Amino acid sequence: MTQHDFYILKDDAYLAFACRLLEKVYKQGYRIFVQTKDEADANMLDKLLWTYKDISFVPHQLVGAEHLAAPIVIGQATPDAFSPDITLVLANVEAPVASKSERVLYVVPNQPAWKQASRQLYQALQSSGTNAEVHHI
Repeated sequence: MTQHDFYILKDDAYLAFACRLLEKVYKQGYRIFVQTKDEADANMLDKLLWTYKDISFVPHQLVGAEHLAAPIVIGQATPDAFSPDITLVLANVEAPVASKSERVLYVVPNQPAWKQASRQLYQALQSSGTNAEVHHI
């Protein structure tokens, strides 16, 4: 059964938090798909991962590359050729993300509509017996 984790942020800096979380998860040896809300966020995260820290390297690539060799792939939908261990969701979702992953991580910035949709999703997951946890950051 897929584990769902919600990271509730005190601010709106969800892409910066995603960089830190991706670095941590990457160092643990996982393959990760990052679902962004749109192409602009995918491109912004791509740039941030190259620049957010001078002393770290987080190998990644955008969906659309010919070969998916990096352990982190960023886009709006999981490519068929990529089997992630973890899916990191950086989009306001109202239903559980369909994922081939063992874990789905939802990053929730301090935005009322996003928080409300996440609360409803959490309640739906709990009602269905799915394991879901909340982490306040």
